[in-house]
Amino acid sequence: MDFPNYWGLDLRLERTLPGLSIHLLRGGPAFAQPGAWQANAHIRSDYRHTVSGDLGAQYQVEDITGAVRENLNGGLQLRPPGPLALGLDGEVRHEINDRQYLTSEQVGDSTYYVLGHLDRREASVTVRADLALTPRLSLALYAQPFVSAGRFTGLKLAADPRAASYAARFDPLGPDRLTRPGGDSAVAVDVNRDGVSDFSFDEPNFQVVALRTNAVLRWDFLPGSTLFVVWQQSRENDAPHATLDLGRGLLDTFTAAGQNVFAVKVAYWLGL
Repeated sequence: MDFPNYWGLDLRLERTLPGLSIHLLRGGPAFAQPGAWQANAHIRSDYRHTVSGDLGAQYQVEDITGAVRENLNGGLQLRPPGPLALGLDGEVRHEINDRQYLTSEQVGDSTYYVLGHLDRREASVTVRADLALTPRLSLALYAQPFVSAGRFTGLKLAADPRAASYAARFDPLGPDRLTRPGGDSAVAVDVNRDGVSDFSFDEPNFQVVALRTNAVLRWDFLPGSTLFVVWQQSRENDAPHATLDLGRGLLDTFTAAGQNVFAVKVAYWLGL
């Protein structure tokens, strides 16, 4: 819907029917997945004004498991009279996945597909600033802190991917077959309960924090000729633990290890 005051509203309702996924087991047999309902809403203000913005939300719930996916995003733009323009965008995402693929292992003539119940949370903030110092000289700034964390519980093997009962599609890994110390230690699986590990894989819990920062100075020193001076900073850290505190994670992006890149580019028009 578009209103006479140039505001806009988008509403959407989607239904995903139950079906077979040929991608879930990454090349393994097709897996029967439940259906799901998804609702989306997005509202935006009049972009012609000095201050404008938008806000969107998404909610999805899956049949049988009740697993949800939630997303909230929004932005604010400031374009006052003069040489400065500012933009701020943010997004928060929460996802529950009852059958997130982890790994597949070959033991003898059998292939075992390991899945897990994943609780994942993500957040990002994007800041933009454009400043026209003169008609030929401008400065653009960009920064985006990002954090993603996931915690796995209920590890299990794929048993009968097309079983009529959802529970029958899995073979849960109890403490008698699963050794999971946590931290940097590997996860070991004893499929046949003989006291000997049949295979192992890295601890799946994770937290990733990253910060991308750019500053670009542009100077059109002659018609058709431009000088670019660029500074870029990249910070990133990947840890095998799942701290789901997104606020703390965003602050950690500023202390993560990183590198700086400085570049100069000149485009000169020869006029031939």
